[in-house]
Amino acid sequence: PDIVTIGKPLGNGHPLAAVACTRQVADKFANGMEYFNTFGGNPVSCAIGTEVLRTVKREKLQENALKVGEFLKGELKLLAREFPIIGDVRGQGLFLGFELVDRRKEPLGDQADYLANRMKDHGILMSTDGP
Repeated sequence: PDIVTIGKPLGNGHPLAAVACTRQVADKFANGMEYFNTFGGNPVSCAIGTEVLRTVKREKLQENALKVGEFLKGELKLLAREFPIIGDVRGQGLFLGFELVDRRKEPLGDQADYLANRMKDHGILMSTDGP
């Protein structure tokens, strides 16, 4: 992609966001007009973001998410063979999604909401939005 925005995870709970873009996009902003806001360049936030990125690299968290996500995706696909209510399974890493569908492959929104809420009782956070 030409532009990627990064929010909550970058600060590991501390409010921090970033924009990553291609050199071609960045060059379009080098026209003499600078973007300004009162939150830009906070040294504490920058230090936190730097340490989060170091931790992600040092602890190989991306590789772990890919490995665990591949396993989980495979298990969800196995469940989909046994339970036709599980429709498409998709995503990468731990950003996964699966559909709950009826016999005509129509989405079951109420059941998806119910499942997401019940999973909270088991310490698992899910959303009905996603890939």
